[in-house]
Amino acid sequence: MPPAASSPHAFANTLIQSRKRLTYKQAQAVIDDAKGEGQPYTKGLLEAPPNPNLPEVGPDVRQLLVHMDRLARAIRQRRLAQGMIVLDLPEVELVINEEGHVIDALPEDNAFTHTIIEMFMVEANEAVARWLTKAGLPVLRRIHPDPEATSAEQVRQFMMVAGRRLPKVLDRKAMQALLDSVRGTPSPTPSTWPSSRP
Repeated sequence: MPPAASSPHAFANTLIQSRKRLTYKQAQAVIDDAKGEGQPYTKGLLEAPPNPNLPEVGPDVRQLLVHMDRLARAIRQRRLAQGMIVLDLPEVELVINEEGHVIDALPEDNAFTHTIIEMFMVEANEAVARWLTKAGLPVLRRIHPDPEATSAEQVRQFMMVAGRRLPKVLDRKAMQALLDSVRGTPSPTPSTWPSSRP
């Protein structure tokens, strides 16, 4: 799939008409089923009823979700080529009872539908920022600068102890390669890597 290029856009006051209310997991189930990647559901050795976890949606909603998935993956591919850093940090979802007390903490689902919304939100934010900049209006921006030299050296020393070598220049490409090399392994997440403290 080729990376998605920024397309022409327009801004307008609009209203959103919701055709279907879905959770992230439900939307992901529809997408996976449409792409032939859904998990098989069986109830016994001889029965194979429809998956009860798959919500009923019309063909228009189903096709829209598939298009959203395809576009988000293309946008993500383009952003990775531009140096986007992906941190797979573990997140939890708190379970709260009727009295408002936390009674449990469960791992948050990792459905790609979360990334779909993230990619679209970033694209919308950047489109607005470009329009405001072109119009000569002041814009508040949040940027992610390159790692400081001292921080990069701390990471380099730690990874050498862990048996991994890094290039001399620890830029975004090198960070991407490092994270990809440990993703899905028992190696600790970046948030748990030690750092020098005074």
